[in-house]
Amino acid sequence: MMTGMQDFAYLSTNDMEVTLELGCDKYPPAGALAGEWADNKDALVNFIKMAHMGVKGVVKDARSGLAIRGALIKTRNVTSVNGGEDALASADGAINHDVTSGKHGDYFRLLTPGQYELTAVASGYMALSQVADVGPVDPTQPEATKMDFWLTPSENYPSDDEPMDQQMVDDNQEAEALEPEERLIKRYRDFLMKRAKIPNWLNPRY
Repeated sequence: MMTGMQDFAYLSTNDMEVTLELGCDKYPPAGALAGEWADNKDALVNFIKMAHMGVKGVVKDARSGLAIRGALIKTRNVTSVNGGEDALASADGAINHDVTSGKHGDYFRLLTPGQYELTAVASGYMALSQVADVGPVDPTQPEATKMDFWLTPSENYPSDDEPMDQQMVDDNQEAEALEPEERLIKRYRDFLMKRAKIPNWLNPRY
């Protein structure tokens, strides 16, 4: 289904939603649930462990050591492990999906085994690229490849002694003033307006 919540969660947030259907019986009897769990428990646990396949780390200011929130992590596949068949990758290997660092500068990028060039980009900082080798998940000790980014402020970015541009201050204050739910709804509304007719429940006129 186009423009559904799963599309939005993947394209506009750092989340990935997955729906698993085990059969055609939507409401199995209670007595069958224990058997369903026993039949699928091992597969489900191993599937959860696959969430550790990829790259994780933090993005921080190289001078102050403070976390950088909202940095974009861009990814380029620089290996032939996927045979150039990645549906989201362009001719140069760039994957058309960025992730964003969180409040504490933390990020996670789910990736299949291979070699990738990751680039951290943040307003007021010089971009930094690094190459990571992603291997298969070890079921006994699942752990993503660790890669931190220490970004250097660009020359035209105000120092601690210089006032920030007023527009930048206003934009930051406006974003921080929104509640988490309001920020999510705004991002979903923007997402839908680019791809389909906005539903009535998200339209401010209703």
